[in-house]
Amino acid sequence: ADPESAKKNIISIIDRTFFDWRMTARGTRPMSGKVGILAVDEKSIAKFGRWPFPRSSYAEAFKNLKAAGVKWIGLDVFFSEPESLLLTDALQPMETILQKSVSPSGVLDPRRFAQGIEELLTTTPGDLSLAQAFKDFGNVVQAVAILSPQEGAGLDRDWSEAKATLGSSLAPMIVSKGSYPALQDDEFYPLINTKTIMGDQPTYAFINNSPDSDGLMRVAQLVEEIPLSSKDNPVQEKKFLPSMSLQLAAKYLNRQIEIQHTDVVTGISLVGADGKKIEIPLTRGDAKLLLNHYGEFADSNGKETPVKLSLADAAENKIPKDVPEILILGSTTLGIDDRRPSPVNPTANGVEHHVAAIENIIQRDFLVHPDKFIVIELFFLLVTGLLLCLLLSQSSALTSVLFLVSLHVGMELIDQKYIFGRGRIINLGLFHFQNVIIFTAMILFKFLVEEKEKRKIKGAFQHYLNPTVINQLLESPDSLKLGGEKRELTVFFSDVRGFTTISERLAPEALANLLNEYFTPMTNIVLNSGGLLDKYIGDALMAVWGAPLPMDNHADNALHASLKMLDALDVLREGWQKKNLPAIDIGCGINTGPMVIGNMGSDLRFDYTVLGDAVNLGARLEGITKEYGVRVVCSEMTRAALKGPQDFVLRELDWIKVKGKNEPVTIFEVMRFKNEQRDSAETTAELFKQGLSLYRQRDFIAAQHAMMTILQKNPHDGPAGIFLERCEYFIDNPPSENWDGVWVMKSK
Repeated sequence: ADPESAKKNIISIIDRTFFDWRMTARGTRPMSGKVGILAVDEKSIAKFGRWPFPRSSYAEAFKNLKAAGVKWIGLDVFFSEPESLLLTDALQPMETILQKSVSPSGVLDPRRFAQGIEELLTTTPGDLSLAQAFKDFGNVVQAVAILSPQEGAGLDRDWSEAKATLGSSLAPMIVSKGSYPALQDDEFYPLINTKTIMGDQPTYAFINNSPDSDGLMRVAQLVEEIPLSSKDNPVQEKKFLPSMSLQLAAKYLNRQIEIQHTDVVTGISLVGADGKKIEIPLTRGDAKLLLNHYGEFADSNGKETPVKLSLADAAENKIPKDVPEILILGSTTLGIDDRRPSPVNPTANGVEHHVAAIENIIQRDFLVHPDKFIVIELFFLLVTGLLLCLLLSQSSALTSVLFLVSLHVGMELIDQKYIFGRGRIINLGLFHFQNVIIFTAMILFKFLVEEKEKRKIKGAFQHYLNPTVINQLLESPDSLKLGGEKRELTVFFSDVRGFTTISERLAPEALANLLNEYFTPMTNIVLNSGGLLDKYIGDALMAVWGAPLPMDNHADNALHASLKMLDALDVLREGWQKKNLPAIDIGCGINTGPMVIGNMGSDLRFDYTVLGDAVNLGARLEGITKEYGVRVVCSEMTRAALKGPQDFVLRELDWIKVKGKNEPVTIFEVMRFKNEQRDSAETTAELFKQGLSLYRQRDFIAAQHAMMTILQKNPHDGPAGIFLERCEYFIDNPPSENWDGVWVMKSK
């Protein structure tokens, strides 16, 4: 609807490209021979000299053409200025002027002489000869060029006289579909022939016709509204000047031009004396005819169309018997450049487009896009789009490509023969664009579906696994399915001590920043050690080693990671202390055992996680760290699974029964030390072992002494302090005879 925006619209550009392709594929076509070109060609230049030719050159040619049966001649050239006199042409008229300016007494009248010279300059013999040639021929349509305000304002001409001269050439029948006043604009500059050449009752038509944005001529402008002066009554009827092609076609067919309009031209018809109309289909919203180009065609007998008759041959009366009845005088030589390429002829001249438009009109050889085609196009888009989606979803990429190519090539062949080939236009730009987009989208979708397992793994685990582990997992994606498998793994839980108190002290934003700062290094330690970050649970962190890929030393890696977390926490605490933030401490519980690992949830959403009693025990061990005043506790199963137990100092803490369990579990503290402090840690562990043995033997006084020895060296040793309290209690309250030394945990 908007030609300007359509220049940049991708669908319009595609439509235009396929229109050109159809034109080229159809090839050149013969014309009726009723319209031809009176060519200013190389032969004419050789005969008459350089362009512009002397105006007396046309007289003999026009005389011969009239005698040969040519009915109408249109001018695609201008004679807007008087011809410059040659000295040889001026001598005789000047002598005559001089004689008429001298009185019988021999006195020269200067005023009369000057007037005669002025008349000679404005009405040269060549201009008079050309004007007479037009008058004798009779049916000549002269050219008007509508100049831009920038061009017209720079010329010193009487534009009002030029506007008035156009009156007799305007379209005579105007039908207004509503109340639409005439356009008012004083900056209207119609360039026409000189007054001498135009004659008394000239017929005019404009020859302006701009190419599309890519330089190709696809349409012909048929009428231009002639604006009235702003001084005129604004309710006057609109006035329209026909183009050269429309004017000549109307004159040749002896029909009146009828213009229907609103704000813009909505219809153009040629009306006969019997009232019957030739409706000219318009395109692009305003008085434009989509040119049904012919190109330069030659039949088997060598007859060429459009017919090109040299002006030189016309002057020498070398005119063929079947000369066209309509000729347009224009340039076809490189010396007078008027190149206007078309979709079928990259070297076409401007005059050829006038010829094509006239041929389209007088032969009713139009390209039409009926309104009902819009519905057909939309329906076709919907059906083919749905069918293409269905096919692409069920077939291979190769089959899809073959179908798409076959569909589009087949559609173009059908269009070429049965639609475009019969003068009907269906806009297939959106069809091609839609289907290519659908094809691309569906192929990409299928590719993504085929890669679904790998993408699912990478997307699901990129924040939970080390990249190396992800790459290994991508090689065996079958393990990631809804459900799980039972494997021996090591699970890890950590929790922030006193988190509720900390959260009460900090604003929500500060608390979130603190947790993010804490979780970042802890998560990196898990991933870098080959662990799987299972989830965050508030301030708690859950991780698993040995999944999703098997890992021989999963227990070792879990213990190493827990100790590294304590080192990282020390660094964080130093920074938080400087910011006056609360000190955070953590407890870690580690357990090894059989667990179910896999995707747990529903078909729509699931998590890759672990389940089982061993997992629950790991969570309980994290809570037990508070009971014993230690930071890392592991189970006897984790200790047994270690591949390098010599790397750690494990202090046996107790036999315990966690809530919900009947069987006791031996638990160990994973002691933290620097390399040079290993001996001290081992000594503490050995003393505690001795005291624990005495405790289990009911020798609570000796056990008490052992625990006090540890506390003398390290007053903050949590396990020693706990057992010291227990010994003191049992000394005063001896246990029953069936006491087995197992401590039953009352809470989770």
